[in-house]
Amino acid sequence: MNEPPTRELLAGPEPLSLDGLTVIKNFLGKTHADARRMFAERVGWRGFSTEDFMWMAPEGLRYYLVPAQEYLCAEESADDWEFCHGLLCSLSFQAKEGGLPHDLLRRIREIADYADAHRARYLIETPDDDLFNEYVQEIRKASG
Repeated sequence: MNEPPTRELLAGPEPLSLDGLTVIKNFLGKTHADARRMFAERVGWRGFSTEDFMWMAPEGLRYYLVPAQEYLCAEESADDWEFCHGLLCSLSFQAKEGGLPHDLLRRIREIADYADAHRARYLIETPDDDLFNEYVQEIRKASG
């Protein structure tokens, strides 16, 4: 998909929850470049939260995980533990809920594996960070 997802593809069918409405507010119509900029520029609370990934429909995830993964792997995200930790939290929720297509689970696992292999980059320096470990394990054991 080259164009940003429509309202329904981004957040699912009506009626939307408050979380779904927040996803619409923060992402509807944003291109990959717009989203990437949003990830990099977020300082404190500006409306966007990695929690939005928890409530996206599969097509929204499919579209916006591309710039999220690009940001996570870019030099500018070094030390951005909030983005990394928050993204994995949301993706572990999505994986645990089930029903995601195999290609999405594969991308989510790639993101989790990258974050796990680069913990120090995101200031997750202790191997016993229980929450982070839980997120990674939930993602790894998810099936589609």
